[in-house]
Order: sequence, then C-alpha cells, then structure tokens
Amino acid sequence: MDTSSGTGILEIQREFVTVDGIQVGYLLTGSGPPLLLVHGFGEFIETWAYNIDALSKHFTVCAFDLPGHGLSQQPPEDYTLDFSMGIVTSFMTALGIRRASLIGRSMGGPLCFCLAADYPDRADRLVLVSSGGFSDRVPLPYRLAMLPILGDLFLGPSVLVNDTTVKLAMRRQFHNPDSIPEEWVHTATRYFKMPHRNAMVRNVVRSNASLTSSKPKTGVFGRLPLVKAPTLIVHGLQDGLVPAQQAKEAAGILPGAELMLLDECGHNPQIEKAPDFNESVLAFLRRDT
Repeated sequence: MDTSSGTGILEIQREFVTVDGIQVGYLLTGSGPPLLLVHGFGEFIETWAYNIDALSKHFTVCAFDLPGHGLSQQPPEDYTLDFSMGIVTSFMTALGIRRASLIGRSMGGPLCFCLAADYPDRADRLVLVSSGGFSDRVPLPYRLAMLPILGDLFLGPSVLVNDTTVKLAMRRQFHNPDSIPEEWVHTATRYFKMPHRNAMVRNVVRSNASLTSSKPKTGVFGRLPLVKAPTLIVHGLQDGLVPAQQAKEAAGILPGAELMLLDECGHNPQIEKAPDFNESVLAFLRRDT
C-alpha cells in the first residue's frame, strides 16, 4: 500500500509492512548494498529528506518510521531498548535484509550501536549522527517530558502546535536558525499535531530513563566497546542537546571509530550541513568497495 506523508512540501511516499503486529511505514529506494536509516526521538522518515537522494545513488536506502512515530502504529507495550532492537531486526527480516550498514541519529544512534554490539552479523558499517547514549545523563527536555503535569505543558497540546511554535522549539537544535528549512518545519508540524504524539514521547522516555539518568537495565553505554563494525561519529560542535565532548569521548571508547566534528552546526547536521554530511558519509560507507 502506498500513501503520502501529507500535503506539505516534502512528500515522501511510504509503503507499509506489519512487523511484530505493528504496521510500519517505510521508504525503499535506490540500488546497491542496503543502508538502513534510523531517525531520532519523536522524528519521522522526513528527517532524512536532504540525504536520501544522495545516498540512494550508491545504496539501496531503507528509511522507516519507528513505532509511534510518523505514520507507523503505536507500540502496544513499553518502548524499551530491547523492544526497539527487536523491531529493527524484525523489520530487516521482513524486507529480506540480512545485513546492512546503519545510520542512526540522536535516539536512533544508541539503537544502532546496541544492535551492532548484540547482533554483529546484522551490521556492516555504522554511522552515528548526533548520537545519544554516550552518557547515562538524560537531557533536560526529556526529563521534563516525564513529569505528569509539567510534561503535558512542556510538550504542548496539539491546538498550540503550528509552524511558528515548532520553529521556535527547533531553534535549540540548530546553530543557525536561518538554516531551518520552512518545508521541513511544516512537515514536522503535521506529525507533532497527531493526537498520540505526547503519549508516545512519554512512553519512550519513561521506558528508558529516570528523572536523572538512563535506566540501568538499558545497558547502553556499556555496549560501546563491544561494537566491532567500522564506525563514523558525526557531531555538530555547537550541539546544544548532546555536547560534542560526549562524541569525542565515545570515539576513544569505540574500537577504531572515526570522528567528524562539524563547526557552526547543531543537533541536525544531516540538515544544517547536508552537503558536507552526504559527502563525508558516502566516502566512509564506500571506502574499500
């Protein structure tokens, strides 16, 4: 089944597949070795709108909405790390992908490097973009989202969500606010207005963190040294959500990891520095091929 992501400027056509009882929306395009794109917390396929064309010239790109995100169905259970990894591996199996290179950003970063640590036969190369999981400290916005009343106010009722408020909220994630594409803001607004979004956000945070730190059961940080896949860490020097220092420290823990720090760049290098991002990621992924 095909459907559009909406009526905004960014129009990514999705197909749907049922994965572990959940209908998941995805995009499959290009040719070459498989490349899986895993978006971040509260995001959607269009997170990669400025990268898919470049990447698909050399890879079979598969981008998908995680459960509860974009146009995928809500998960029926707690949104734990193990649940998420199970969804990704089942999704790959459903599409006939045995092994792929993985690009994960923000929340999608620890999901990818934990998968690479636990299922090394499924991960070829790894690109971690503005990745979380390099510290057990939970960023303040996520901690606020956990609170019963304040969390609702912080996330905002859908009636207050519009292009203006979304762009204001996004300013913290970009070094240069003028680099925030209006078309992307409009697309994000459509998803942020969905009635289930706030419940999904709270589910993700409460399943994986306390008010002060990640839950010990997630075991995220301890998996870093176990990753064997060649890894590129991409991080904005002015990232206001995940400090660049964490990326530097992670590069010293991940065996043989490469680190690319982008100046004048915040938490969304795949958008704010898209040409540099695409060129560097392709060079890394295509090396020795």
